[in-house]
Amino acid sequence: MLCHLGIIFYEKEEIQQQVIVKEFKAKFIHNLTHPIAKMLEYKGGYPEFTELHKCLLKHHLTETAYDILKDLKTSNGFNLDYAIQSGAMLPHCKVGLVNEGLDSLKLYKDLNDAIIEQHHSFKPDGEHTTNMNSSELKASTLDAKDLKK
Repeated sequence: MLCHLGIIFYEKEEIQQQVIVKEFKAKFIHNLTHPIAKMLEYKGGYPEFTELHKCLLKHHLTETAYDILKDLKTSNGFNLDYAIQSGAMLPHCKVGLVNEGLDSLKLYKDLNDAIIEQHHSFKPDGEHTTNMNSSELKASTLDAKDLKK
């Protein structure tokens, strides 16, 4: 089961999904004429990305990639539609892809790697190094022009 903002996205019953969407709208979308509210209906399949979608998923999930990955699922039944549901339903999301755990990270490796690389600038073959020696810490400075206003 996967939870995001108090919403359970990993539900198998259609009725439960409809209740979740209704509760989400009531709790988080106060103006139901807002474009985001119209995006909440996602029943699976390749998402209809719009100019409102800002997520990295939009840039990395092609219809061809969707067709290749759509039938793969973990031993718990987690499939691509569950993984991309937040990106399809919530256009303002930054990433738009969630994972159930290590199994889904491996199952959708190419898609995950592309998104992680763009989001974190960390390549799939990169190595994370750890240095616990506090004497080697270096303070960084921020340039005022780099700060968001």
